[in-house]
Amino acid sequence: MEENIFEISRSPWEQNPKLMQVSIPCERYLFEENDPADNFYIIQEGEIEISVNNGRQILAKLSPGSSFGELALLGTGRRLASAKATTITKCLEISMKWMQEELDRGLPSIKSIFSGLAMQLQQSNSAEVAAKDSDKLADSGRHLPDSNCRSDLLEIFLRNGSYPSVALRSTLDIRNHIASERALVVAEKGLMARRKGISFELGEGAVIGLAECLAGTPLDTEFSFCEGKLSVTAWVIDTTVALTAIRRQNVGIVGVLRGLTAAITKSDVSARFAKK
Repeated sequence: MEENIFEISRSPWEQNPKLMQVSIPCERYLFEENDPADNFYIIQEGEIEISVNNGRQILAKLSPGSSFGELALLGTGRRLASAKATTITKCLEISMKWMQEELDRGLPSIKSIFSGLAMQLQQSNSAEVAAKDSDKLADSGRHLPDSNCRSDLLEIFLRNGSYPSVALRSTLDIRNHIASERALVVAEKGLMARRKGISFELGEGAVIGLAECLAGTPLDTEFSFCEGKLSVTAWVIDTTVALTAIRRQNVGIVGVLRGLTAAITKSDVSARFAKK
């Protein structure tokens, strides 16, 4: 029977029948904003365009090896963006149920790191959308509303990990932590930051430097903190310890965490996540 090239089709993946292989025709949406979210995907062939606002704002164009839709794994319920194939594309479809079982078999700290990366990805996407929509923000003082992350992600982060807290008194304190591969999650109060000319508040649950520390890359050069005295409390993540734990997990979990980190930092992180 010939494959219908105009419809999305699914079939068990030969290498692991528990996973589905999805074929997506050119210019077809795999899912759209606010659709139910219960799977995530890894691109095998082709290209996927991630967008928001009914496709008017493009966040990324993803190539083979990239993953997308990972926030479904933490029960966010609905898609926060749309995914469209820009050419004939094949992806692995991994169910939330299957991946949750894999995460539950691992260390609780891995689920905590996963939720931290998910929070940072939401943050990054919000800042990206704001930057591309800066004309509309100009009338309101070019200020992005508080970028606090979803409370359910923060709850998962705290429930599955134990992190010391630290008082941040200056932006130098922040940069010194990141330089020492210690990422931060804002616990109390907040600070102002800027990215691509847009000001926004990093409030409770905001993640600073987690993906960058895991990837071994500096903070985004387009990201800066508003200078001045601070009075912020944050949880500290020792990412050297986290990375060692990640490398010991099964291939599926490592692949998802690697995909999230790469999506945030827009860099090749394969070597950092390889077993040693």
